[in-house]
Amino acid sequence: MKSVSDRFPSGPPYQVARGDNLWAIARAHLAEARSGGSGEPTNREVADYWMRVVEANRDGLRSGDPDMIYPGEEI
Repeated sequence: MKSVSDRFPSGPPYQVARGDNLWAIARAHLAEARSGGSGEPTNREVADYWMRVVEANRDGLRSGDPDMIYPGEEI
């Protein structure tokens, strides 16, 4: 059985807002993917998906550091 992160569809880029971080963005995307499903994603699911988000976006981050993202960047 595939995890939620494996089933999460690609979508349009997300524009970072002030106060965002990649963990919160990953958690929100997984929670949205589960709407009507089995509740909030586990920390393990978020961690797995967070790694995918980081790897997919590292080269495009202005800082190059996934812990430092800026408003207006697209993830």
